[in-house]
Amino acid sequence: MMAIAFNGFNARTTNLNVFAGLKRNPTFLMVFAGVFALQFVFVTFGGKYLHVQPLSASSWLYCALLAFAIIPLDLIRKIALKR
Repeated sequence: MMAIAFNGFNARTTNLNVFAGLKRNPTFLMVFAGVFALQFVFVTFGGKYLHVQPLSASSWLYCALLAFAIIPLDLIRKIALKR
């Protein structure tokens, strides 16, 4: 789910700067933050009902870094397609 949220930055523009114009779209940022907040709540507190185990802080960081990797990977794709 985190990778999908980060991929939203890639999907909003064909430009190489995926962070351009973020101030003009506060709804996008609220949805992005909401996805992370809900994911944290579900994973941390939903164990019995959702059959998940809480993650340690280092696991959350590892997941976030891996999910963020979708942004530079898509930048490489955009550069390759422009050639």
